[in-house]
Amino acid sequence: PEIGGRAAALLGAIQEPSSLPALMAAMEAPDDRVRAEALRSLGRFGRRGREGAAFPVPPAAIVDLLAASLGAGNPEEFRSAAVDGLDSFCGGEERITAAIAAAAVGDPSPQVRRKAVGLLRPEYPATVPSLVAAVDDPDPLVMLEAVTKLTRIGLGDERVAPALRRACGRADDRVREGVGMALDNLVLTPPGPEPPPEVKARRFDSAVRELRGTLEDRTSAGRLQILNTLAKIAGAYEKSGDEAILPAAGAAIDAVVARMDDPDEDVGLRLHAMEQWDVARVFIPLRRTPGEDRLRWAPRWIEAMGRRLGEPSPGLRRKAVVNLRDATRLDGPGMREAWAAIRPQLVAALESDDAPFRAAVAEVLASLDPEAPADAAPDRPVDPAPGSGR
Repeated sequence: PEIGGRAAALLGAIQEPSSLPALMAAMEAPDDRVRAEALRSLGRFGRRGREGAAFPVPPAAIVDLLAASLGAGNPEEFRSAAVDGLDSFCGGEERITAAIAAAAVGDPSPQVRRKAVGLLRPEYPATVPSLVAAVDDPDPLVMLEAVTKLTRIGLGDERVAPALRRACGRADDRVREGVGMALDNLVLTPPGPEPPPEVKARRFDSAVRELRGTLEDRTSAGRLQILNTLAKIAGAYEKSGDEAILPAAGAAIDAVVARMDDPDEDVGLRLHAMEQWDVARVFIPLRRTPGEDRLRWAPRWIEAMGRRLGEPSPGLRRKAVVNLRDATRLDGPGMREAWAAIRPQLVAALESDDAPFRAAVAEVLASLDPEAPADAAPDRPVDPAPGSGR
């Protein structure tokens, strides 16, 4: 058996089509090791078949044998090799993609399911349904593989966002970090033809709704990364000016601001929400229509930062004033009104016992009003990245 197994492996490495009948015959060998090596070797011929090599055995017969090897009664080693082999022969043929998709959700082995999930490609019709189903897999690593694939499909399919929300709720300590990292790479504009405006609007609206729902569940994984993604959605509108995604962009900003405004929310997450101003600074100057601001990102942010000036947490107060100081460099529609709205909070903040904070507030007021009192001048800059003061 050992010699037979090595011979089968060698034939697979050489990939000489004339060896195919011998490999097919080896699948009838009584020893599992020989049959496993023969199966692996048969699977390696897929690329050559797609390149037009002439086979003495019909490729369909090889595919049939590989698909049959996925049966639950076969050893795991066989099923794993069969999945690889089917992927090798797959050029998008539906019966092959369906077999891989079935293994992704139905194989008894989590290792085989994970491998099959990893081989699913966005263009396969069975891919998204299988990935959505794999989000409920009892093995967390299979679920994580499915999440990673779903984020690459992104907003190209409306089924993705609800599945990701479910995954964030199910993630345990072994995969929470991985789920978050995957969410940070959620694709907002997949390659391919531009969808009709109503389809794009529906996809973005659904994504923001699901992301906000996940964000509001404090037990969910990926909450920090969801804040990043929501800010990117707002940025996508600023950069494109696409009216179809304006409502979603506005709802995304509302979701981020709501986390800042919630006094019961984790301070670290509130600070991270406030840090999304860094994203705004990148995208606001890219606005397609500088004289028009239908999203009102900067004015809404200024008003939100004004509400933070009275926070009991030094970290939140200081982050708010850092954002405000930076916002004084911007100009545009609605800015004057926003600054007027928070002027009472700025003046009240001058009574703070926190000297660096008070100095920074005075600096903001001086930027807005050169006639500010001299005794309100800053004595030293505020720390832009407070640590223990959170």
